[in-house]
Amino acid sequence: MAKIDFPASPSNGATHTANSITWTYDSGKGVWRASTYADAPKGEKGQKGVTGATGAKGSTGATGSTGNTGAKGATGATGSTGSKGQKGEEGTVGGANINITNYAITSNRVSNWTGNPGTSGKIQYHSARWYIVSDSNSDRIVQFRQDGTDRSYIANNGNFVGTATAANWADLGEKYEADDLYKEGDLVAIGGEKEITLWQKGMPLAGVISVDPGVQLNYTEENKDDPFWPFVALKGRVPVKINGSAKKGDYIVADDNGRAKAVPHKINIDMMEYIGIALEDGEDVIEVKV
Repeated sequence: MAKIDFPASPSNGATHTANSITWTYDSGKGVWRASTYADAPKGEKGQKGVTGATGAKGSTGATGSTGNTGAKGATGATGSTGSKGQKGEEGTVGGANINITNYAITSNRVSNWTGNPGTSGKIQYHSARWYIVSDSNSDRIVQFRQDGTDRSYIANNGNFVGTATAANWADLGEKYEADDLYKEGDLVAIGGEKEITLWQKGMPLAGVISVDPGVQLNYTEENKDDPFWPFVALKGRVPVKINGSAKKGDYIVADDNGRAKAVPHKINIDMMEYIGIALEDGEDVIEVKV
């Protein structure tokens, strides 16, 4: 086939005929395409091409993400508590007793003290204590009574009036102001910077320190918990610190440095240093009748 000379710079769709074949120009591809063909002998059928190899299996696609869980519905609001009922007015009990079974009468320390009730009695809890107030016409605050008989009472001046007093402890004690902290069984004397001090030879004897006297004298709100106001045993039975040992029935007399000593009861003693009589055999600390 002879060489074909195509026109230079053709426009899209331009045609050119050569060798009985018509060519059309495709500007998009920049090529001449045969659009009509001249008669030509039919060529032999080509051999079947070899089947291409099977392509490799593509990789498995990534698993899609799990969808979000739906939001939990909001909890319904709790209903409001009903308002507290109105406090009833103060009532009056008359014509019948108040019988309380398996319950207690209680109050709180913030109750308001409203003063004296005049011609009425009152029991009220105020400032962390119970108050018992008698009628303004009464000569006593509290009356104790059993089987129709008056047993004892507390008068308006605070005095207890009764026929007898009993206690689990065994002595009569009175509070004195001390110049130091003294313990049960110590001997003390009148002297020092306060009312009493530790006993030394030649000092005026005051007595023996007691811890829980059955009857307590000079006991006030101001000194009741003050360790510098101990009780001194005036009468009864109390523990006493001694030097050496004692036999039951010995006289117990002041010795030295806040301690006593025992001497046989037949020996003459200085009564200004006499404490009492030993109630038991023992040493260091014994019980003494003062």
